[in-house]
Amino acid sequence: MRGLQYVEEGQHSFDELRLRRKIYHGLQDLRHYGLMQIYIFQAPPKATKRQKGQEVLSAKPVMRPRIFLSQDLRMFPIAYQMTLDIIQSRIDAGDKMPKGVIDGSENLALGGIFELYLAVHLNVARKYWNDLKMRFAEKPLYCKSLEHFLRNRMAEEIADITPKFASNVIKDLLGRSFASYAIYDDDSAAMSEERARQIHVHYNKEFGDEDSDRTRMPDFPDMRWLSLVDFIRDPMMDPDLKSALMVRLEIEKPKQFEKIKQELQKTGSYGNAPNQTQ
Repeated sequence: MRGLQYVEEGQHSFDELRLRRKIYHGLQDLRHYGLMQIYIFQAPPKATKRQKGQEVLSAKPVMRPRIFLSQDLRMFPIAYQMTLDIIQSRIDAGDKMPKGVIDGSENLALGGIFELYLAVHLNVARKYWNDLKMRFAEKPLYCKSLEHFLRNRMAEEIADITPKFASNVIKDLLGRSFASYAIYDDDSAAMSEERARQIHVHYNKEFGDEDSDRTRMPDFPDMRWLSLVDFIRDPMMDPDLKSALMVRLEIEKPKQFEKIKQELQKTGSYGNAPNQTQ
């Protein structure tokens, strides 16, 4: 934005277009990775050898920061508006419109609409869909409904997932959802879970009729439960993140919290579970 101040008024050069694209791509990056959340966890004090004359072992608490970067959908409207500003600046100057600018604006909007839908912001997604229908009324795509576009977009995303890896992809997406939920990034949590659910639906359409243990997959609620238990038990998962998840579940979903606690107690692992409130 500072660079634009040095472009002479009325002068619309290639350099100005490049500056605006830099701004646009920076906003795109913020949309994908711009939500920075910093959490301070108190690490368990490490035991030290008792010194002579020391009656009570006292260790200073260690505060450990964690930084989580995730998608920030608040940046989508700003990035999209920037593409419209670039287009308008070319129109005002009477310059030839680069096709890449038009296509980039449309593709950005379509991607944002899909992500808003996955984050359960359907009304906002519809607002931008209607805007595209007005801008590109001649295109066959916009003669269809928003729901038609969303179904096709999801089908394209999961078309190449094979039965061999489908369950792993679903489990990974659910794990990402639990991690996002633990740090109160509810938009990302909803998006990951919805992607996992849609892949599960697609899998059952393609392979659900096959009578084989190799291709049979649990129902989605069961798969979500199994993935949640695996997430809590995973020794490679950050224990602070698991603790944060358990604390939030205990506050907001006590029944699910109790169910997890009972599951861990069956294997005698509850005493080692990442639960700060037991």
